[in-house]
Amino acid sequence: MDQHVFLRSMAAVFTLLAVSIAVWLYFSMPRTLRVAVGPANSEQVRFMHNVARAMADTRQPFRLDLRINSGSVDSSHALDRRQADIAIVRSDDPTSTEARSIAILQKRSVIIVSRKDSNISSLADLRGRSAAVVAGDSDSNLPLLERILAHYEIVPEDAGLLEMRPPDVAAAMGEGRLDAFILVIDPAGRYPRRLLSDIMERMKIPLVFNGMPAAEALAFRFKDLISTEIPAGVFGGTPPRPEAAIDTVAITYELVATERLSDSDATALTRTLLELRTRLRRDPDNAFGIETPPVDVQRRFLPHDGTVALVNDEAKTFLETYSDHIWLALFALSLLGSSVTGFLGWSTGRPRAPETQSLSSLLPKLTEKLAAATTPAEVDAVQQEFDALVLKICAESNQVTEDGHEKPDPTAWVTLFDRLVESRRARLQAI
Repeated sequence: MDQHVFLRSMAAVFTLLAVSIAVWLYFSMPRTLRVAVGPANSEQVRFMHNVARAMADTRQPFRLDLRINSGSVDSSHALDRRQADIAIVRSDDPTSTEARSIAILQKRSVIIVSRKDSNISSLADLRGRSAAVVAGDSDSNLPLLERILAHYEIVPEDAGLLEMRPPDVAAAMGEGRLDAFILVIDPAGRYPRRLLSDIMERMKIPLVFNGMPAAEALAFRFKDLISTEIPAGVFGGTPPRPEAAIDTVAITYELVATERLSDSDATALTRTLLELRTRLRRDPDNAFGIETPPVDVQRRFLPHDGTVALVNDEAKTFLETYSDHIWLALFALSLLGSSVTGFLGWSTGRPRAPETQSLSSLLPKLTEKLAAATTPAEVDAVQQEFDALVLKICAESNQVTEDGHEKPDPTAWVTLFDRLVESRRARLQAI
């Protein structure tokens, strides 16, 4: 009969071990996030491919499943319709109502570039002139410029704005069909430098650079814009292009999620992206960066709570978040082990010790009372009941059962319950 008890005990131990390993494997597996991004062959798609590859190479806790679409609007729709977990969207895209910022990936500044002989020095000078908005590789920039013109009480038709591809803009400037064009670009990118060099060096057309007037006021009114400064000489050349720093506004491309993404996942994702910045900078064609959004500014995409916790150094560790659950689970396992031991003893005809029966019947009730306690006084009352039980156990600790076996040592249970009491008391005091 003892052999049967031993085999049953070993089976229970191995079952518990197998379950523990399965749980560990489940929680240690990388989580796959669906990313809405587009359009195909755009800078943002190439960047997210690089991020996904870097995450896999460095064994980060996330994997990315890219869902390619036509641009920011489709990405916003996919996020709100739960077809994606995260998305790359423009700050001037009004579509999403639930997006929260995880990271700022790129800032695209608005710059007016005009012929030097056109005497265009501000946005108001575009009235009655021929001007174009240079199309990017993804979403249209024309709605953004029309909204800015409306702010300055300029009718878009008066400026004659057309959206044109960069090669067509260069050709039109060379043929004299354009007086100016407006860029919405990352000043550090390659394509604006090529366009400006083509016009100024090959076509020998002197150009003048201007920003948006009253940029701070524009950013104050429109929360999807930020004020920024373009440094002198950022486009290269001699003399430097531009010759002086320019104040203007910019939009942002951001990686966003909704509140469906848990705070812990948002914190881990933000931390992962920041850790990958150095690796991603190795790509000379990478036009995107990674920075955390400001957490104390009213803006189009408010930061996710998990990102805020990381920025403010308030992110909780796994143990800090789940300490109560862990102790309760350990306590439950202890009761389960006692139940299994009692069952095995019953199955072999061995009577259970009276105090073991008392523990298994009283401790769950005390645990329920502890969980229901809403004031420190109620916690103290539970503590007093538990102390009385401990005194009873100690008084009988030197006794043995009728079959000559020593009674179980209650020290482990006492320690577990004491920790539960202290944890509950600390939680109530923190409220």
